[in-house]
Amino acid sequence: MLWDNQIPTIFELISRFNKHKVYLLTCDTSLKSCPANAFKKFYLCLNCKNLRNHYLEKLNVENISLKLNKTKINEEEILNQTRNIQDFNDLTSYRYENAPIGELVSSQLCDNEQSYILDNNFFLNKHEIINSEILSAIKLYERSKNIIKEKKIEKVYVWNGRRPSDGPVNYAAKNLSIPFKSFISNEKGRYHLVRGEKVHSYTETMKEFDKTYNYYKNKISVQEKEEIFKEYINKKKTGSLKKENFLHEDFTCNFKKKIDKKNLVTFFTSSGFEFAGFNDWKSPIYSNQYDAIKKIIFDPNLDKNINLCIRYHPNLQKAGRSEINIIQEILKIKKKNLIQISYDDEIDSYDILNKSLKVLTFRSTISYEAYAKKIPVISLGPSFDDYAGFAYKPKNHDEVISMINNNLIPKVSEKSINHALLFKKKLYAFRYRSVSNINGIYYFKNKKIKPALSFLFKLKIFLIKKIFN
Repeated sequence: MLWDNQIPTIFELISRFNKHKVYLLTCDTSLKSCPANAFKKFYLCLNCKNLRNHYLEKLNVENISLKLNKTKINEEEILNQTRNIQDFNDLTSYRYENAPIGELVSSQLCDNEQSYILDNNFFLNKHEIINSEILSAIKLYERSKNIIKEKKIEKVYVWNGRRPSDGPVNYAAKNLSIPFKSFISNEKGRYHLVRGEKVHSYTETMKEFDKTYNYYKNKISVQEKEEIFKEYINKKKTGSLKKENFLHEDFTCNFKKKIDKKNLVTFFTSSGFEFAGFNDWKSPIYSNQYDAIKKIIFDPNLDKNINLCIRYHPNLQKAGRSEINIIQEILKIKKKNLIQISYDDEIDSYDILNKSLKVLTFRSTISYEAYAKKIPVISLGPSFDDYAGFAYKPKNHDEVISMINNNLIPKVSEKSINHALLFKKKLYAFRYRSVSNINGIYYFKNKKIKPALSFLFKLKIFLIKKIFN
């Protein structure tokens, strides 16, 4: 309720079912956390409840309050299980009735920490937080199952789906064989709707690529495909993709400083902690990209004459303590022909790419720019370019080292347009019908969605923040 750009999609989806009985499941502050209020600040909960009441009145739908405090689960048994959670892998592996509760909890915690991984210190000091998030997620799962059965729900829609405050609802529906979808809004008056347990589902992403590619394969000319791909590459270079699309950072690595080395084998890291903890995006070879970097650097079979370059994504400047500490430790490593370019070093990533003989990626979409320049790509984990088919996919670490050491021929694939085509044609970016955006303000059936807060309510919020913060 707190994020203005997400509420319009709820209005839009509800308007599509005006001939059906629609329920809105809302929080009554009994969730441990939510994306908009990760640390459960009281004034934000109060504001959320105020907005919820206003939206319910506008939508004229029945509200179902969570009431997780009254939801019964075997907490003692669950806490006995969670005592075995000692590290990030333990957490992401934790399941309840086949629902990946640990993945959802890790996603929220990585959000909180702004880190792709959580170090051992986190698990030593934050076990109580981990337990409370797990219990809250399981209660939401059980409560959702009960609601679905009691109300005879026939279809479920969930915002995003990757965290413990929303994902368990999808898994409850899945457990009961009820159809479900996940959705998210973008900044240009569209919404993304998928059949997966989360918007970030790897399987659903590949399906979207496949359906989009096959739909347009014979509908557009070779020339138009080339133009679409070129436009996509240019937009990536200028950092303007996020203005129109989902799940893409509005960021450019196009800096003025140049690198003074040539004939590089470059590892381009990624920075998307929203993918953290999910096993469908996990590398079959390495636990994470930093594990990959260290194992490659220290491998005795790595050709010592290779100029190995590690380019840490500039967006990692925003990373949290856990991830920054790991990067800083790796940056201390000094070896002949090892070039490490920190996240805060404004060296042009495209100049590095131009001087690379091959590149290694860990879900980085710079692979598409490399493909455009006929530079071989080695992908170390699940990636958007998997469908494109132009990346080499080693099966183990020895194959990685072999591919680094030996000559690789750039692959050619007509499906390389997959990412560009999805962005350009927006087959899964649905337009609003009942919602409009005028100068950044959302309207539902020509009436402003977000209410103006009264002076007394603003004063109340001000005083609460003053007292409790």
